[in-house]
Amino acid sequence: MQRLIYVLIALTGLGLGVATYGGLAFSAVESATVALAFSAMGMTLAERTERRRSEARLDQGFQAWRGSSRPMPRQVRCSASG
Repeated sequence: MQRLIYVLIALTGLGLGVATYGGLAFSAVESATVALAFSAMGMTLAERTERRRSEARLDQGFQAWRGSSRPMPRQVRCSASG
């Protein structure tokens, strides 16, 4: 699902770049810059939203676990095999 969002953001940036090149008479370099800037901003906002959602989900799960009467799980230490 996240890949689909990134693809749609990239296609929107590409469409905006084409629109600025054709409709607003920007040069090719300027329209490519607009497309890249728009895509970067969109991906940054999407990533930020996804990070906030996952932190909220993790916090909610922790609060639900903390409110229960289950004992605290032991920490598992991984040893490097070599």
